[in-house]
Amino acid sequence: MAALAEIAGGVAFWAWLHLDRSCLWLTLGVISLARFAYRRGTSPEGEIIFGGLHRE
Repeated sequence: MAALAEIAGGVAFWAWLHLDRSCLWLTLGVISLARFAYRRGTSPEGEIIFGGLHRE
């Protein structure tokens, strides 16, 4: 789910920037990226969520 939030946030921001979408797209993108960051930071399996990279 964290990866989906990251992708959705990036696509929403890109659509706002390049396709002249409304500010609602930007708002939803920021919320989605914030959700991703929160889930990434609080997950005990954080290294698994983000491409298998290990935090030490």
